[in-house]
Amino acid sequence: MSIVLTKRGGLFLILGIFLPLLGLSFLGFKHLLHFFESIMGIDGGAGGPGGIALIPILLPGINYLYLLTPYLIFIGFLLLIGFILSFMKFKISTDLKNIIIEREVNREKLFAGDFLRVTLKIRNSGRLMVDHLYLADLLPDVFELTMGENFLATSLPPNTKAEFSYVITSPVRGEYELGPVYLGFQDRAGLFVQEEEINSRQKIVVYPRYESVRRMEYIRKAKGGLLMGEHRVIEKGQGYDFSRLRQYLPSDDIRLVDWKASARMNDLIVREYRKEKNIRMYILLDISRSMGYGKRDLTKLDYMVRAATFLAYMANRSGDDFGLLTYSDKPYTFIPAKRGKSHFFQMINAVSRVEHRGSSNLLTAMRELVLQESRVVVPFVFSDLEGDPSYIEEGMKIAAANRYKPMVIAPIGPYFERRGVEDEETKAFSNLALAEYVDRRERIKRALYKYRVEIIDVGPEEIIAGALEAYFASKARSGGISG
Repeated sequence: MSIVLTKRGGLFLILGIFLPLLGLSFLGFKHLLHFFESIMGIDGGAGGPGGIALIPILLPGINYLYLLTPYLIFIGFLLLIGFILSFMKFKISTDLKNIIIEREVNREKLFAGDFLRVTLKIRNSGRLMVDHLYLADLLPDVFELTMGENFLATSLPPNTKAEFSYVITSPVRGEYELGPVYLGFQDRAGLFVQEEEINSRQKIVVYPRYESVRRMEYIRKAKGGLLMGEHRVIEKGQGYDFSRLRQYLPSDDIRLVDWKASARMNDLIVREYRKEKNIRMYILLDISRSMGYGKRDLTKLDYMVRAATFLAYMANRSGDDFGLLTYSDKPYTFIPAKRGKSHFFQMINAVSRVEHRGSSNLLTAMRELVLQESRVVVPFVFSDLEGDPSYIEEGMKIAAANRYKPMVIAPIGPYFERRGVEDEETKAFSNLALAEYVDRRERIKRALYKYRVEIIDVGPEEIIAGALEAYFASKARSGGISG
């Protein structure tokens, strides 16, 4: 941006031009009066006809002002010289080639509600003093400043640097950018200002809130590493946990015989163990427009993202392969099923960036899943089921044809909508809308019953519990599907 004059700078320039002109005008006016005096034949003390008699009266005053002329010209000249020199110094000292800005963050990825420390450094590599500098790091609206300030006002001598730090947090998941950086300059005399926007940006990814995962980790540790409901499939042979004693069969390994129990029961008894087998699962996340209803950071989609994150965590802890497919009117992000910590963070990195768009079409999502995945999998569908019912049914028909056993975690839309104070008429209308909504959901459930689809309806408070219920139910009814 170009250099701008302040009001003081404008006054400085006007006086620098006006004062010499004023002095010259006094000089010219005096000579003009002398000219009239000479052509009219008026001497210093005599009067004359008409207005010419005023000339002797004006001359003393003009003579006095004439004495000020050199001073006015000199002062104006000094003002102009000072103005020009200040401008040249200001222009050189604010050359952006000499201003170096660096931003440092303690991490580029964080969970919603976590703290992010940002440090901004500025260095003057030039040879002139930057008299007055204002620096501000512009932040997205969703970030809250919790400590320090995201701006600095200072002077910056040659070959020196300054820095400041602040701490922010975001309650909303998503991908954001810190920056740009706003720079404001002003010279020492306050004649000029210059504003610049430096395209210094830093991408930050905010993951969905992690409280439920942390809470589950705490419970897991308290229970010795196993959560209630974690599924183990009974198989012959040594495994993780003892299951039961039973009578020996000819096909059993003789090493499994429990000789003490056999002696007590006077028969050959073997020990049977439980050996865990894993499922291969996919999270199908509906990101259609209807999933965006709700408060700013409490939409249906935000809740579903948290539940999907929790489900991925559970799968990873249990050794299950898990993948991701986001969809609305068409498939978007696809991550093949794997396991491991890095894969878990790859998935939540993807769901953190999702934004609601388009209309819901489960049919295209199931087709994409079948196309990408050759093995039998368990789809966990996170959707409000507000898309075309025919697409939902056709999608589940494809799932059944491929021996999938889908689980649906379905938010109940009206429970997520913002509500203010309702009068009787509005309340009656809301109840009617809810009744129609429930009736539509029941029709969808009946249509999907023949495909062995289990739908778990959830409100805002039951999201995590619903995901957990779906996970354990799927593990139990799948019988330990393995790839």
